[in-house]
Amino acid sequence: MIVPPGQPGPTPDLAVGSGLVGWIVSYPGADGSWTSAPVVWRAGDTVGRVIGGQGQPDWLVIEVGSLLWRESLPLPGHPDTHAVLISAIPLIP
Repeated sequence: MIVPPGQPGPTPDLAVGSGLVGWIVSYPGADGSWTSAPVVWRAGDTVGRVIGGQGQPDWLVIEVGSLLWRESLPLPGHPDTHAVLISAIPLIP
């Protein structure tokens, strides 16, 4: 999923570093409840990319070549902190 220009945001949860800007967006889920996801953008991208399938973030940070965030509602037995290597996030032409 991508975020088109004009998307509301960014939120106060903004991280900048390693040539990347990351923020958290909130949106209504399929069942009508609100959900959230981290979004990343790099110079050269035309839109931001949603990092989906990793839970709902409370906060995010860019550190040591990775985007890290803590999930606000972790499932029992699952980690509450997630990390994605910045090098593994494809550019959006």
